[in-house]
Amino acid sequence: MSRDIAVKPNGFIDLRGEADKDIRIKPESSEIHLMDTFVSDTLFLEDKSILETLHAGDTLMLRRVTDDADEYAVMLVDGNNEKVGYIPEKDAPVPANLLDAGKHLEARITKTEVYKGLNQISLSVFLRDY
Repeated sequence: MSRDIAVKPNGFIDLRGEADKDIRIKPESSEIHLMDTFVSDTLFLEDKSILETLHAGDTLMLRRVTDDADEYAVMLVDGNNEKVGYIPEKDAPVPANLLDAGKHLEARITKTEVYKGLNQISLSVFLRDY
């Protein structure tokens, strides 16, 4: 008997086999809200068109940057692994240390607006605890 495994975007894992023996598993996890902040350094993006594709509710991943002049640099990337910007330097030490410890962090966009020609993207940062 063979089984197919499908991981759904909502976190469910479906094991499919015979019709009467399908199993659905939801891994236990929780989100811990760490901070509210914004995306910095968007002025330095090579391709600023990515900013127009971002909307409230979108999820960004946090990636640790170790070759940067800032010892706590944390980059924000979209679902296509495209750079969106950085966590501001003043807010970066906590997420940087958590990422260094192997923790999974996500950011959810709470608001986007253009003010005086500048893209302002507010977000909330969460620790995904498994």
